[in-house]
Amino acid sequence: MAIYNNIFTVFSSFTTLDWLIYAALAILLAVQIRSILRVKSLSAYRLRVRLGLTILLWVVLLLFIIQPQWKFSGNTNRVLLISENIPAETIQKAKDSLKITESFTINDFNRRASEDPGFVSRLGSIYLLGQDFTAWTLSQLSQKKLHWLPSFKPDELQEIRWKAIVRKGEFQEVIGKVQLTEPKVLRVKYGSQVVDSISLSKGFQTFQLRFPAFAVGRTETSLELENQEVQKVKFYSRKSQISSVYFILENPDFESKTLAELLGKNGNRVEILTTVAKNTQSKVSINRFDKSKTFTPDIIITEPSNVAHPLVKKAVSDGKSVLFFSVTSPEQSLKNINATLGTKWRVKKISNAESLPVGNGVTALPFQLEENLNQNRVTGLPVAVQKVGGRVGVSLLNETFSLKLSGDSLAYGKIWSTILQQLNPPLEGNIEAEAPLWKDTKSKLVLNKFSQNINELSIANDTAQLHTSGLNSLTATADYIFRKSGWQPFQDSLEVYVEEESSPLSKAKQIKETLIAHAQVESLPSNVSEQMLTVQLPDWVWFALLLVCLTGLWIEPKLKY
Repeated sequence: MAIYNNIFTVFSSFTTLDWLIYAALAILLAVQIRSILRVKSLSAYRLRVRLGLTILLWVVLLLFIIQPQWKFSGNTNRVLLISENIPAETIQKAKDSLKITESFTINDFNRRASEDPGFVSRLGSIYLLGQDFTAWTLSQLSQKKLHWLPSFKPDELQEIRWKAIVRKGEFQEVIGKVQLTEPKVLRVKYGSQVVDSISLSKGFQTFQLRFPAFAVGRTETSLELENQEVQKVKFYSRKSQISSVYFILENPDFESKTLAELLGKNGNRVEILTTVAKNTQSKVSINRFDKSKTFTPDIIITEPSNVAHPLVKKAVSDGKSVLFFSVTSPEQSLKNINATLGTKWRVKKISNAESLPVGNGVTALPFQLEENLNQNRVTGLPVAVQKVGGRVGVSLLNETFSLKLSGDSLAYGKIWSTILQQLNPPLEGNIEAEAPLWKDTKSKLVLNKFSQNINELSIANDTAQLHTSGLNSLTATADYIFRKSGWQPFQDSLEVYVEEESSPLSKAKQIKETLIAHAQVESLPSNVSEQMLTVQLPDWVWFALLLVCLTGLWIEPKLKY
């Protein structure tokens, strides 16, 4: 009965042009049948076969035009909405584990939502399988309870983030997740040079890669999985914040000289105070343009023997940073530092060897700094920092300047950038923007320690309103949707890179935003656990039927029977 009603609905919607077209097709069918009947050489059996195939083809064409439907009662209290290109085994696994009986493809769901305004309202909990959902589809679910089931291909990035804007010398961190079919190596490369790498095991893995920003301006690196590029990592490097560094040394050496040159090359103001003889000191300045002003250090780098120096004690009391390096007797040196500065260093010997390898040919003393509540360890190095008014750091590294002399400036800069990042004063005018930034997707930008007079943010030849934090007047945020991809201007002299929105990662982010928005909306309850659903044959079935009929008509004249 439902099919007859459907046929009547189709015919009642025909226009005059439709009737003319179908009348012409009917005439064509009559002509075709007449031409078959006029073939005298056909046997009665062959005539019936040819007429049967011809009529069957036209019946299939007629049904394809009518698109017959039938109805059944389905449990829609929990349904599965399937995105494009999801394997059948994945779909079945999801349905079995969630005990879901009804599932819809995107096209099927969109058709039902368009034809029946009450279809969506009668659905219960909706599970989204995959990432490829259109904005229109998600908009239809604005009042429904949603659950997301991501479905990524093997060895495909499932999540990734990095800093859109960093300062030169600051560490860029690339963090993400991936599902591996076998153990593989993940690398970040700048040109042909590997700046960091990590070995990952088979299965679901999280990763974190770190490397210092080594240039000012646009920077492009490549994230590669077993020499196969999986993501371009593009970010903008600002000029590094200028710090004042004071070296207090008993004797000049290559270690301090090389480090001072690195700091000066990065634009920092450096002053080196060296005792060359009894009651005789030498001062060397780098980047000190106005020597009439008092040099106020942000960081003091010195040896443990100078722990009682007045400048060291004053720096700690004023909240500045002090780093003790070139340590030779850790146990006695740390005891003196604790007694003088109020720190709580503890150290234990972990080897009888003279030194222990750290990596890249660098060694350290065979001791370990024990953990403490107010102590932060510098990742990957035998260096730690304690907060006691100011910040006091201790390095158990032996000489590192050999790296620079051997030509490995990147590894040398990475070591000292890691250490000094823990000692540098708080950044002024800091910008936090999590990349990748996607076109047509909302991005959040955070400004810290900016002037309170700034109310708007200049971005992508547009402006965005800043909202000051209620807890910190020097912190403000802005939400912005980029409408163009590529490098976009940011404030007066900076830039950010905006990705196209066509990747699985961008679609995954859009779904996450939708879920966050839906979590803030009270879901409308559905009192209906079952509803009548219409079913019609998919396009591939019609294509197969037409292909079979046409193939039969083509083969039949060639057969001998």
